[in-house]
Amino acid sequence: MNFDEFEAKLRQQPRREIPAKWREEILGPLRRDETDKPAPWWRQWLWPHPAAWGALAAVWVAIFALAYAGRPEQPIASARSSAPDMLQAFEERTRLMAELSGEVVESLPSPADRPRSARRVSQVVV
Repeated sequence: MNFDEFEAKLRQQPRREIPAKWREEILGPLRRDETDKPAPWWRQWLWPHPAAWGALAAVWVAIFALAYAGRPEQPIASARSSAPDMLQAFEERTRLMAELSGEVVESLPSPADRPRSARRVSQVVV
């Protein structure tokens, strides 16, 4: 028997209808999934030209990256400008510790009490 004879016999066979119960069992979940799940709003909004929207998003990312990279650096506070403040805080801490322990400590003269030639010149870098 060759293929032509086999096909001829198949054509002569009457077609049987698939039972409705089977058809609903097989195709039912597919039909429900299509009707129950509408596309998300963002997909409906972006769908006409997704490549164009993706390119636009890439351009915005590039703009933000270049703006961030081109931003001037923030000036770093000079250690010299904060040194007098740190020295004053240390002196105050030492004085308070001495008061708590009951010791008598002579405090260093303040910068205003020193002679002009002994004053330190501090520069503020902006």
